[in-house]
Amino acid sequence: RQRMDLDSEEFSSLLDSVAKNGVQQNLIVEFIENSSTKGYQLRCVAGHRRLAAAKIAELKTVPCLIRTFKNEGDRLEIALAENLLREDLHALDIADGYLRLSNLGWDQEAIQKYFDRNQRTVKSYLKISQWPEQAKTIVRDNSDKFSTRLIMRKYACRKFTKDEDLINALLSEISPNENSAANKKVTLSSKVQSYLETKNYDTETKKIIWHLMRDLRLVKEIPEKC
Repeated sequence: RQRMDLDSEEFSSLLDSVAKNGVQQNLIVEFIENSSTKGYQLRCVAGHRRLAAAKIAELKTVPCLIRTFKNEGDRLEIALAENLLREDLHALDIADGYLRLSNLGWDQEAIQKYFDRNQRTVKSYLKISQWPEQAKTIVRDNSDKFSTRLIMRKYACRKFTKDEDLINALLSEISPNENSAANKKVTLSSKVQSYLETKNYDTETKKIIWHLMRDLRLVKEIPEKC
């Protein structure tokens, strides 16, 4: 998890639960060597939100499952599996996690099998992982606008030839130009009016043209003088 929203309603609910009942699910931790003290310490591998809530609630202890890992791939596998199964992990974190597994030698089929995902979903997450940092920041900073469903169905499936096109599309999702449709209609209306002025149509013909365009919703209103 690259970022935790400690102000979200979800985290507030978790904090209330931890404060009242303690941490109910084990954190997964590992022993690591501490070079400064020449001893060992515990490092959290999975359950960072629960650990954060426990610290805020000032709990003295939390239940942990101590694991050992052969390599970074095994460690990442456990962390991802824990989060995917038990916590609402952000779509970008899933994407970055799949990319890290891919860089560690996992092929797409292995990721599909382990996390029970279809080929299209995994492919989409890996595609998202390649988005520029600016695009990822826009999504993270506006999580209320970008649900996982929206990201996957509207953006991950599209092919953007330039990073700039993706960024502009995301920005449009945040602040859509509500007047764009109206502006197009006004522009079209002006063009039609200018065009008809060059023609020798009688008044009745011009009215028929305007009414037809309005019925087709190409223009909003019919000019008083048509």
